[in-house]
Amino acid sequence: MSNLSVTGGNELEKTCSEAEKQITSTVDRLFVATGLDESLDEHLRRSLASSGWRKKIRDILREALEKNEKATVEELIAQVSSEGFASVPTSLKDDIYNKLDKFLDAEY
Repeated sequence: MSNLSVTGGNELEKTCSEAEKQITSTVDRLFVATGLDESLDEHLRRSLASSGWRKKIRDILREALEKNEKATVEELIAQVSSEGFASVPTSLKDDIYNKLDKFLDAEY
């Protein structure tokens, strides 16, 4: 039987949450300070443009509008966002993840 109380569990969650916030904040600062944020952003934009991803998104958006001409911007964004992320080439996702992993390995 565990001696942990419900309150103790909540305190642990708070501590973990605070530590996660500190780590995230530190990584964000390093990410910006090293220029990796801009570098990855530019790489992502170029790669998506050259892969035809933007055209796919336009087609998804047109199709959504044809199905529901009265769709709100929020509804369209919700639909296109999930389909858009799913249609990003796997090789590009892997490339971005690898660059981030190298960055974190170098910094930590």
